[in-house]
This record gives sequence, C-alpha cells and structure tokens, in this order.
Amino acid sequence: MRAESGSSGLRRWCRERFLSAVRMREWEALRSQLEGECRRLGWRISQEPANPEGLHRSLLVGLLGQLGRRTEQGDYLGPRGLRFQIASGATGARRPPWLMAASLVDTGRVQARLVAGIRPAWIEAAASHLIRREHGDPQWDPERGAASVSESVSYYGLGLGAGRRVPLARLDPELARRLLIEEGLLAGQLNRPPPFLRHNVEVRAQLEQLEDRLRRRGVLVDEASLRDFYQQCLPATVGDLRSLLQWLDSIGDPAGRALRIDESTILRKGGARPDPLAYPEEVVAGGVRLRVSYRFDPHSDEDGATLTVPLVSLGRLQSRDLDWGLPGWRHERVTLLIKGLPKSVRRHLVPAPDVAANCLERLASQEDRPFFERLSQVLTEAAGVVIAPAMLLGIDLPAYLHYHLKVVDQEGRVLGTGRDLEALQRQFAEHGRQAIVRSASAFERHGLRKWDFGELPLEVPLGQNGEAGVAYPALADCDREARLTCFASPTEAAEAHRAGVLRLLSVALEAPLRHVRASVAKDRELPLLCQPVCPLRDFVDALCDRAVERACLRADPPLPRNAAEFDALYEAGRADVFDEAVRITAVARDTLDLRRQAVAALGALPDGLDPVLVGDCRAQLDQLAGPGFLGTAVGEWVEHLPRYLRALLKRIARLPQSRGPAGSVQVELLQWRREALRLQDRGPAGQLLLWMTHEYCVSLFAQELRTAIPVSAKRLTRQAELAREARASA
Repeated sequence: MRAESGSSGLRRWCRERFLSAVRMREWEALRSQLEGECRRLGWRISQEPANPEGLHRSLLVGLLGQLGRRTEQGDYLGPRGLRFQIASGATGARRPPWLMAASLVDTGRVQARLVAGIRPAWIEAAASHLIRREHGDPQWDPERGAASVSESVSYYGLGLGAGRRVPLARLDPELARRLLIEEGLLAGQLNRPPPFLRHNVEVRAQLEQLEDRLRRRGVLVDEASLRDFYQQCLPATVGDLRSLLQWLDSIGDPAGRALRIDESTILRKGGARPDPLAYPEEVVAGGVRLRVSYRFDPHSDEDGATLTVPLVSLGRLQSRDLDWGLPGWRHERVTLLIKGLPKSVRRHLVPAPDVAANCLERLASQEDRPFFERLSQVLTEAAGVVIAPAMLLGIDLPAYLHYHLKVVDQEGRVLGTGRDLEALQRQFAEHGRQAIVRSASAFERHGLRKWDFGELPLEVPLGQNGEAGVAYPALADCDREARLTCFASPTEAAEAHRAGVLRLLSVALEAPLRHVRASVAKDRELPLLCQPVCPLRDFVDALCDRAVERACLRADPPLPRNAAEFDALYEAGRADVFDEAVRITAVARDTLDLRRQAVAALGALPDGLDPVLVGDCRAQLDQLAGPGFLGTAVGEWVEHLPRYLRALLKRIARLPQSRGPAGSVQVELLQWRREALRLQDRGPAGQLLLWMTHEYCVSLFAQELRTAIPVSAKRLTRQAELAREARASA
C-alpha cells in the first residue's frame, strides 16, 4: 500500500477502514525487524498462516506475568497471588479454565483485556527456568519395572499440576539403581521378570529350604551380599528394567547369563547341602508315597514337616506309620523324650544326647516296628529300669516334631490340615469313601443277589501305576441285596465284606429262611414280647441274619473272594440254618422275657436312689435288649444275652443297698462301663472290652451264673490299654 500511494495514501486507506495509521507503521516496523532476525539466524519463514496454538504459545513467552487460573469464586488467580477478572466486552471472554491477557488494568479491580485460553503445559514449557518442582517418596512399580516419584509443579505459587508420576532415574539415577536391585532383583517384584531373574529366584527358593530343613538361619548369605553382587555387575547407567534389558542386549547377553547366581554365590563359606536321606523329599507311610515340604517358622501352624496326603489315602495311614518322624530330626526327638522322663528314670540316661545317639544306632533299619515300643525296649536296657511305651507316649514334644498333615483332593485343593491323624480321619471319613468310590468306579456294582462278578482282588491301585495309593474292594450290605464297592482301609473293607457276604448268603438261603419266618408268624407270645422293643419284621430279619451267620461263618472261615469259595460256604451252612434259627429264637424269647422282668424291677425301685446308678442300669438294659439287639450281639455273644440279663436283675435288686461296700461295687462297674463305651469304636479291642464289662457284672452280682471268659479289674485294665492303642475305626 505504501509503495503504491505513499504515506498519505496509507493514512487515507487506514482512515477509510477506521484503522490507526500509527499502529500500522509500528506493525510494519516490527515485521521488518522479525524478518531480518530470521534471515540472520537462517530460519525459514513459513508461507502458511500461523495456527492459534502456535501464535498463543509464542505470545505467552512475553506475557508470563499476565496469566491466571479460574477459581471457584469465578475470578482468576495469577502469579504471586494476583487476582483479576475478565473485563466486560473483552475479546475472547468465554471464561476458559486458564487464560493469558494482553493487558491488565487496575480500575479499583484488576481487569484483563484481550484474553485467550491457554494450557498449563504451555506455561511449564515457556517458564521452565521459573518453575518449582516438588517430589514425594519414591515408589516401585512392578508393572513398569522402575521406580517413580510423585511430582507437583508450581509457578510463583500457581499450581500447574500435582500427583503426576515421573521416573526416578531422571532425578536420582543412583537411588533408582539401588531400588531396581532391592525391589526388582532381590525382592522379585517384577511382573515380567527376565530369564536370569527367574533362574535366580528358583535357585534361591531351593536353597532356602535348607534352612527350613536344618531349622536354623544363617546357612545362606544375607541380602547385603547379593546386593553387592548385583552392584558389581550392573553399570551406573542402569536404573530400571528397560535400561537393564538394553544393557544386556548391548553386551550380547540378552539371557543375562552374567547375572545368574549359583550355589557358591548363595551358600556361606563352609555351608553344605544336608543329607537327602535325613531330609527326604518323600516318605512312605501306609504303603503310600507322600510328598514332604518343610517350613521353619515357630509362629506358623505349618512349622516343621508337612505331609501332603491324598484324600483317598488318608484312611490307610496309622499313627505308628508317623511316629518315627524325619530321620534328620530323630536325634532331637529321642533326646527330648529322654529329658521328659521322670528324674528317677532320667538320671540313668545321662548325658541325654549321647544316649540318644546310641539308641538311634540300635534302632537303625527297624522302622518296620512301632517306634515307641522299640525305643522303650532300648531305653529299658540302657537305664536298667522298665520304661513302658505309655510313659514315652505321655511326654509332650514340640509341635514341629510331629508331622503336619495336609489333606488334598484329586485336583490338589486343600481340604483340611492338622497334626491329629485320627481327628482328620474322622472328619473326612465319608469324603474319603466317596473319593475312593469315584477313583475305583470300575468296581462299583449295585443290586447284587448272587456271586456273578468273578474274582474279587484284595486291593486295586488308584491313579497311574498306583501313585495315589490303593483301595480295598469288598461287598457291602444293602438291606435286601449287596453291592460291590471300595474302601480306604483293609479293616473297614473286611468288616463290610463280612456283612456283604452274609447278605448274599441270606439271599441264597431264602428257601429255608422262609420256613423260619412262617414259624415266627405262628408264634403268639413272641410278637407280644417284641412289640415294646422293635417292629416284628426287623426282629425276624435280624433273627435270620444271625442264623445264617452261625450256620455258615460260625467257625470264622476266610471270607470268600470268588464264586467257588462262596458256594462252599453256602453248602456248609445250608443244612444247619433252620436249626440255628430255632436256637436263636429260643435265646431271643428268653432275652425279651427277662427284659420285661427288668423293666418291671426298675419301675418298682423306691424313690431316693442314686439316679446315676439307676440310669446306668437302664442304659445296660437297652444295650442288651434294646432295638436291634440281635444285630448288635454278633457271633457267640448272642447266646449269653439271657445270662447277662439275669445278672442285671441281680444288680437292680441290690440298688436299694447301694450304700457302703455294695455301693462301691456299683460305682466300680459304672466306671468300667463308661470307659468301655468311650472306647467301643476302637475296633475289635474296644468291642471286646464292652462285652467284658457285661461278664464283669456277672462276676460282681451273680457269681452263681459263672463267667464265660476270665475277667477281673486287672484284665479290664489290660484290655482298655489295648483298645486305647488301637486305631479308631473309620
């Protein structure tokens, strides 16, 4: 314009368009200066129009004192606490969160004119030399494999950002390197660990088990030694996982073999692996291989050695299988047992550690025998005084010297834990049966009424090659028929098999038993005697079962495992089953009649008698002639029921004279009966103890009836000890 019409033409052109010619000349001079400076610096002048962001960021460099952030009150807060508002009618007055102003005018209130919106990041870039940064404590990020800090940025009190995470390596490379070693490489807090670290963790975990097995710390080097190892290997430029991997690639070792550790790095000087025979990975108990894990933590329930027991194998274990404990801890176990003996005995066994070592030499290769029984013999010989197994069993040992048991299912899920084997077996008895049935489902058959399933093996392997143990197939009674199933223990299988064989025999002998049922149905007195006790049908079923048992299994022959052996039993008892039923019917008639007399005698007792003794007499009557009494009195004991009831009648008759010596006899029998009831689930030994208490009642109150077996308080004590030592039936 100036070239075409000169200065006067420029003024006229500006006047016509309401522009200031002075400002136009100023702008022209500024542009000329900027172009000259760009040519001097060698910058290329863009021919494209400038975008608003670039223009505003350029202007912001000169307007750093005229910016602000909108507050909750609606005004703006600028640097050094300056507060201002947007002037009415100001250009760009849309009240952005952040703005800069071409000018600030104080007219009583500071007002901004010609404003434009900006971003806090522009301020941080334009005023980097005036920015103040504050950092929090460093934190390790396992996902990124790097340490970072929380950063807050401000510009003359005006907060530009807070809580942002920035890499620590930018601010403090030395601290970042130390955290990489401590948190990432030593603590293993990396979500994607490199190959060398996975190797190091595995080696360290394996060697840490040495301390758990030896039950002492200090076998391995401490973390300070491992930290020194990494610090010597890593250069100062490595401060996070990314730079670590880049360094490994740069030296041609992407797998990180230079950073791998071995036993010589972790074990202290003079340290060595313990004898694997003393601290095995597996132990054999009950014929099953059980995995052993170790833990040295006195405050943990798993302190000591833990055996992982499959549910299907739990029923096979016995306490005697676990009494020997680990070979590596056996010397300490025997030493503590010696120190726990009474002083009068212990003084013959000093020093205890030396005596324990000598005992273990003599006990070597005898783990097939009960531990406490064999140890008592060796200690008795060493001390010269009798040391019974019960004395050793009564000594409390630290929990870690007893195996900790972890019961798992087929998928490895933990079902229960504890150190009491019998409690776990009772807790999971039904679960164990179901698991065994599922594992040995090929042998499961229902609705059997004859032997048509071939040879029945004594045991079947579970799992591949029997690694999960074995199950014991047997017949089981199902009321009117039998079924073929598997059990967890041979004892349980034998008990069930006997009942199952009897059921098949009863089905096979249905013809002669039909005459027995008809004979009872014609009897007029027996149904009346039976009515207060149980339904007549149940009574007749039990009567037939006892008749078959006495006819076919009276001599206690081996139970059949095939059809030929079963047929032999059938033929042996077929001719006698009816006669046996007649004899048992007579015994049952006497038993029920005597029961009626006992009920009347109890009802006629005077008031004021000891209710405990009277209640025990009622309980004894229910045991001898209560519901299902023919099923309870198996074997030869059924013949003795009338004699036991006659002795009970004598006992009831003497209740009114229960003070003085007569009362002490009643109390003695009461105590023995309570003990027998408590131990009756301890297999055959517990059952025999219960029948011996009935014989003892005969000995105390009806000597004229004579006992069928020798019985006394001393014999009862011995039998009770046998019952306590027996494993509780599942």
